[in-house]
Amino acid sequence: MKEIKLADYQRPYYWIKTIDLDIDIFEDKTIVESVLKIERNDEYTKRFDLTLDGIDLKILKIEIDNKPFSDYSYKSVFFKNNGRDRTSK
Repeated sequence: MKEIKLADYQRPYYWIKTIDLDIDIFEDKTIVESVLKIERNDEYTKRFDLTLDGIDLKILKIEIDNKPFSDYSYKSVFFKNNGRDRTSK
């Protein structure tokens, strides 16, 4: 991971309000289901991509508002559905 110095810190583009985790550990794998409530930081007028970092993950599914979502890349995820910003409140 890239080191961030305090002098270089900026407020995030998105706030993670809550995280709920359900973790199932098996002998050969671990399955983690996470539910995040994410809100755009209204201090920024420009829209920024939502980037989720992970190492050696296999994404089984992504849902937004309980609806399947598949239009993403592993480099960055910006949730759009029918031209509407899906990261907004």
